[in-house]
Amino acid sequence: MRAKIILIVDDEPIVAESIAEALEGPGRRIILCGDIDAAACVLERVDVSLVLTDVRMSHPFGYEGLDLVRRISAMHGTTGVVVMTGLRDPELGEFARIHGASMLLQKPFDLSRIERLLADCPDLALPPCLEHAASTIVFPDLETVLRSPSLGPVFQPIVRMSDGSIAAAEALTRYRANRPLNDIGMLLDYAARRKRTTDLDLALIAHSLVAGASFASTLPLFVNVHPTTLGEPDRFIPNLVLRAERAGVRLDSLVLEITEHAALPQHASALESLDALRNAGVRFALDDVGSAYSHLSLIERIQPSYLKISQEFGTGFEESRTHTRIVNNIFQLGQDFGLEVILEGVEASSTAEAARRMGIELAQGYYFARPAPLDELPSLAHVAA
Repeated sequence: MRAKIILIVDDEPIVAESIAEALEGPGRRIILCGDIDAAACVLERVDVSLVLTDVRMSHPFGYEGLDLVRRISAMHGTTGVVVMTGLRDPELGEFARIHGASMLLQKPFDLSRIERLLADCPDLALPPCLEHAASTIVFPDLETVLRSPSLGPVFQPIVRMSDGSIAAAEALTRYRANRPLNDIGMLLDYAARRKRTTDLDLALIAHSLVAGASFASTLPLFVNVHPTTLGEPDRFIPNLVLRAERAGVRLDSLVLEITEHAALPQHASALESLDALRNAGVRFALDDVGSAYSHLSLIERIQPSYLKISQEFGTGFEESRTHTRIVNNIFQLGQDFGLEVILEGVEASSTAEAARRMGIELAQGYYFARPAPLDELPSLAHVAA
């Protein structure tokens, strides 16, 4: 399916919604963003036919809209851009054109000019995040997301291959309320751009501890934490301890997953976080091992109890000689360090069987169970037996 995809960027919701309502029509999808960071997240993932952006948003002395126009010109040279403004600055129009804008409109303006521009904009293939979405989508601000009951975990079991029993579970984030932020990668990106990664991590961990408390009373509960968060020990550690106490979860039942994709902060505070948490009984897992080149130094710094082999290599590894060697090398590395190794991305019985033959004891993936609410976990691992 194809449509004209329109991105409206304005920090005044009433203005943005009024423009969207006037532009709605068959064969159109409209995305509303209230800040430049949200717009950047969308533009990195979605091709758009036309962008309408206010020239000034949160910063009283800046022209953030022109920065966005410049980015769009560099990344999406054929995308039409309309700059909107309530300012009476005779030089602004020239600045907008220099940055790559197709048009500058003074508020209030006649929408017929936008309609004429839209007529020349291309219809684009809808990406998956927009295929089944409403005709107008509001990209929520981060505070709305953090307070939303739609933000919460589902759980995926980590299965013991020898008998099919559940050895642990990983809490995975879901945001069920709004496209396109149900793409968790986009949500994490948005939080990082807003410099709110720690806030998002703390909210997700709190939800996971409450929902996973009964499970964590008997088996390890894995929760994800971004390396950036570990660089704020004065915020992260007291909050983690408090939320675990409130949920009734012992710290020695927690395993914090740290991805190899992102760099661990080099300053001493990150190492202090690791040491303090480890002394309190928290264990660590190094996630996505194999997807980067830093796992040896991270093993030294994090001192994990688990290595999780990236699904990039785990899924169908038995069909590739190269992937088989990578999986085996990481498994042997874990053995040498006395660590438990978890194979991620197991989606077929042939992969599970190849992992068993290699000696891998723990695995995770759709073959065993898709992520689901906690109360469904007890019946999910029978396929591994």
